[in-house]
Amino acid sequence: MPRTGRREQPLVTDGPLSQFAAELRRMRERAGLTYNQLAEKAGLSAATLRAAAGGTRPPTWEVTRAFSDACDGDESTIRPLWEAGRLAAGRTVPAEPPAEPPDPQKEATAADLVDMLKQLRAWAKYPSFGELNRRADGHNLLPPSTVWDMLRSQRLPRLELMVAFARACGLEEDQVTAWTTAWESIKEREKAVYRQRSAVADFAGRDAELEKLTSFLEEAALPGGTVVIAIDGKAGIGKTALARQWTHQVAAEFPHGQLYVNLRGDGQAETPMTGAEAVRGFLDDLKVPAEQIPVDPDRQAALYRSLLAGQRVLIVLDNAHDSEQVRPLLPGQPGGSVVVVTSRDHLADEIADARSLTVEPLTDPDARLLLECRLGSARIEAQQDAVREIIDRCAGLPLALSVVAARAAAHPEFPLTALADELRARGPRVIDAGEEVPSAAAAVFSWSYKQLSEQAARMFRLLGLHPGPDITVPAAASLAAVPVPEAQHLMDELAHAHLIIQHVPGRFTFHDLVRAYATDLAEAHDPGTGQQAAQRRMLDHYLHTAQRAWSLSSPHLQRSITLSLPSAGVTPEEPVGYSAAWAWFTAEYPVLIAAIQLAAGAGHYTHAWQLPHTLVPFFERQGYWRDFDATHDTALTAARDHADELGQAHAHLGIGHARTRRGRRLDEARPHLQDALRLFKELDDPAGQAVAHSWLGMTFSIQKHYEEALTHSQQALDLARTGGYQRNIAAALNSLGWNHALRGDAQQALPYCRQSLALFQDLRDRWGEAAVLNSIGCAHHRLGRHREAVSYFKRAIAIDGELGGDDLYSKATDYDHLGNAHHAAGDFAEAYHAWRQALDILDQLGDVPRMGPGYADPDAIRAKLPD
Repeated sequence: MPRTGRREQPLVTDGPLSQFAAELRRMRERAGLTYNQLAEKAGLSAATLRAAAGGTRPPTWEVTRAFSDACDGDESTIRPLWEAGRLAAGRTVPAEPPAEPPDPQKEATAADLVDMLKQLRAWAKYPSFGELNRRADGHNLLPPSTVWDMLRSQRLPRLELMVAFARACGLEEDQVTAWTTAWESIKEREKAVYRQRSAVADFAGRDAELEKLTSFLEEAALPGGTVVIAIDGKAGIGKTALARQWTHQVAAEFPHGQLYVNLRGDGQAETPMTGAEAVRGFLDDLKVPAEQIPVDPDRQAALYRSLLAGQRVLIVLDNAHDSEQVRPLLPGQPGGSVVVVTSRDHLADEIADARSLTVEPLTDPDARLLLECRLGSARIEAQQDAVREIIDRCAGLPLALSVVAARAAAHPEFPLTALADELRARGPRVIDAGEEVPSAAAAVFSWSYKQLSEQAARMFRLLGLHPGPDITVPAAASLAAVPVPEAQHLMDELAHAHLIIQHVPGRFTFHDLVRAYATDLAEAHDPGTGQQAAQRRMLDHYLHTAQRAWSLSSPHLQRSITLSLPSAGVTPEEPVGYSAAWAWFTAEYPVLIAAIQLAAGAGHYTHAWQLPHTLVPFFERQGYWRDFDATHDTALTAARDHADELGQAHAHLGIGHARTRRGRRLDEARPHLQDALRLFKELDDPAGQAVAHSWLGMTFSIQKHYEEALTHSQQALDLARTGGYQRNIAAALNSLGWNHALRGDAQQALPYCRQSLALFQDLRDRWGEAAVLNSIGCAHHRLGRHREAVSYFKRAIAIDGELGGDDLYSKATDYDHLGNAHHAAGDFAEAYHAWRQALDILDQLGDVPRMGPGYADPDAIRAKLPD
């Protein structure tokens, strides 16, 4: 039980903020409420209300008003004190409520609509969350925690929730209708996928190919038509540029947007992307929340196809290796979509009803047009003999011509004859249509490379060691051990030479032929130790940045490992705040997965197991369970090869964690957790042992083996106490209480849970606090104290809302338990409402965990609801 009813110590100041906080405390004392009782009335957590009265920082007006209303306070008294306290703390005071409600027709996105809902509440003069719920016809349509969650989210709220909110704010029915229309408009637009890529700069020629592609498009307009276009051609021939240019031209034909993926089948990646991996990425692009995505790849593919049914979407599958990659990505039902596949191989015969287009080298007129676009017609006309030799030396390859044009554009004072002479000096033209790696391209690359500054040439070679698919300037700076501003200058030089491409702002990539050339140069010019050092710096960059991002995005999940200091020259990035940390993980995720494979293959064994460890919160939050399992399996192999027992222990722990978390592979999870425990014992690592015991206890609890679960939880607690690991102590205490309650010893559960709650609150761990509040609620419910149980479940749900609702399964479980307590107390309408809330949340999950007794089960909940 948390410590309630204690008097807050006044701050050592008598300023406006202190006076405001003192008035809140007097208000609570006059009302004779404990913080738990106040939390139940206000619909907020006790911790939030205690912080409001603490005087360290000013709360929002929403919290202040909820506090005041719960105490039957006078708003006219507290509002001036609140405003003075805000201003004294350097905070702004919201403007007076607007005279008119906001116009929802001005909205553009779901986030805009949520902002307007906040403005609507301001227009209504900030009714408290409790007051809004009372206005909603007395049917608990607007639980305070649900409204809190809605106004903090950037997602489109449920329609019925928004409508009830609008009515509670005082809108007339015709005004509510306008809000409904706006909601429906956004919902329709959110079905679209906007991944349109920009047109290719200075694209020239290929008129015949573009016309042929457009003729294929006309077939997609026929009833039931889904067209697959397979574009093939040799490396450097311009397949991707052609596809990109055409898709840009016809974008307006696809009202539901575009999907694009690089399948990495060009031979430069260690392993091409699988069709299942591409489907998972498309589900992210289609804005499917992670918690709604199934674990099973076949179910993911089915979801992907269902989302495309009836949609007209342009899907680009770039650099396909074979038809096996492509088939899972084809729409399952006719709907007018078009799929464009590019590959070095002729795949049209392997894909049913595919239309084929083979890209040949540029004709001389098209090659000349390309040079004119880059250099101007006057310069081309004046030096036609040199132009003909340049075109001949480049063998009609757009990539080679673009590199030469970039060099010529950078030096307008150079005659083209000089450039032609330099190309001739690189050797005779030796290319035919059957060459796999065109030597004309290699000759041009070599010629362009020779023009680079020494520092840029070194950066180019080192970039060939990067696993891809792209790289940022800070990562390149660490790779080359140069300051970030210098790295920016060098990357700009390489981009101007057309050797790398900034395909999105701040992220650079290679053409696959250029990457191969850079890799060959690194092998030839940089000694093995130099390559190893550069790779280590790059891996250090990602490892240390990921560790920092973890500490910001998921501090409650932290199982810290001690990293070695980064190598000299490494400048890890420093994301600021949760959003920046999560954005970094999202942008770098494909690179991090590739870096793990590189580390394992290149002998950087420590990085091979530490990098997967730093990705644990991202795997969990995004539902990347296959990657979670697979990368830790890679980590285990690397750690074994290097005889690194600590790495093996953490890899075993990660595999066991991933498999236990889904509640379906417990027999496969437990041996890994037992191996982790054995290794942590040998390493005399009590923190690791405690975590391993915790997960082992979870596996037994799911299977209703409570004695074994209690044994492991007690061992976790003893080990955590020995090491003084406060968060582990709190978690183990909660596990003991939870398993005692499940076993039927609810009275024995409460002391453990109360100790856990106090620790989590001292640690300011809101995730842990919500979990233990649920445990306490369950214990009270089993003891027949149903009203007390209700208050604890409501507090857990309030914290769920404050945290943004990332763990929907836990939130559904909280609502399920709340319904059980209401039902036992005879509040049947409240119970049915809570259970329906739980089902609404579970319906959003693509793959509902089966965590055993005490956790939400959709079938069991439906059985409790009346027909």
